[in-house]
Amino acid sequence: MIDPATDTVVKSISVGSDPIFAAYDSTNHDIYVANQFSNNVYVIDDATDQVTSIIPAGSGPVGIAHDPINNKIYVANAASDDITIINGSTNQPISTISSVGDSPATPVYSPVNHLIYVTIALSNNVAIFNPNPPQPPLPPNTAIISALDGNGAPVQNGGSTVSTSITFQATATQGSNPIAGFECSLDASSFSTCGSNTNPSTVSYDNLAAGQQHIFKVRAVDTTENKDPTPAIFSWTILTPQQAVQNIINTIDNMHLSKGITTSLEAPLNAALSQLNRNNHAAACNTLNAFLHQVNAKGDNGQLTSQQAADLRQQAITIESSLGCSSTTTTTTTTTNNGGSKPAPSEIEELRTKYDQSKKADRE
Repeated sequence: MIDPATDTVVKSISVGSDPIFAAYDSTNHDIYVANQFSNNVYVIDDATDQVTSIIPAGSGPVGIAHDPINNKIYVANAASDDITIINGSTNQPISTISSVGDSPATPVYSPVNHLIYVTIALSNNVAIFNPNPPQPPLPPNTAIISALDGNGAPVQNGGSTVSTSITFQATATQGSNPIAGFECSLDASSFSTCGSNTNPSTVSYDNLAAGQQHIFKVRAVDTTENKDPTPAIFSWTILTPQQAVQNIINTIDNMHLSKGITTSLEAPLNAALSQLNRNNHAAACNTLNAFLHQVNAKGDNGQLTSQQAADLRQQAITIESSLGCSSTTTTTTTTTNNGGSKPAPSEIEELRTKYDQSKKADRE
């Protein structure tokens, strides 16, 4: 250490073997000394003049440069023909630049163009590299925050609904650039612009096919056309009315009710299945209404809990909505001679039989 005011040595600091080059880190105020024969770098704290760390380098380190932009130290290793990169924040070696030439000697950092120039002793040239190459822009990140079917009921990812309509809410977190919009794909179709061109965005589909699974994908696009490489994905199944009715039957079976209550609840549902298989939606509406009356009655008298009744009621109402049933009990009618209407005889007989079966089941 030399005092510049007096040009006299004021102190000596012991380092490694053959210290040949030193560089100052203006970021953390440390001095780095390359020790050619020790194959390491000593770190000196300029506040205490003490060695605080010894960092391994390549073979024959002879030169050092500091980049204040990234706070990294570049050590030229003449014998191993490479450059050791040290993190100035942790004083740990983090990587090596290989094949820079025959015996790299002195790296120098340019504050003008932010490049590092390395003299190559035995190659008679200078190697130039960019220590801070431009990074690719970060893409946006997309998420689906909600899905509602045509009845306004939430649909879970991987779940099901009877409705042939669905509305998604998609949102995105920007990467390097602001969000410009969204692109969507339904059932393996090509991605195309979709939604309300806002963030979050609303995306709706109608008249979708029932009886199959659908897959919705959405990705955000930023103002420079960067797209989310991992689109958000949502899958759901649109049930046919028959499948939805069978789901209600399965729900009842899983409630482990008494045999009589189970039979009386499932009788109108089985009748509804029969009518749906005949494509007789009006009659199916009647039997679904009969089921709802059963649910309400059993909820009132305590044979079903309020939660069980609400669950069964919601499933049945959803099916009725998909079928276009009226909100009150309907019956199939035939026209009389005087212009009035009355229930068809076959319908009356069918309903009477179901009622008798239901009452018998309740007694059992």
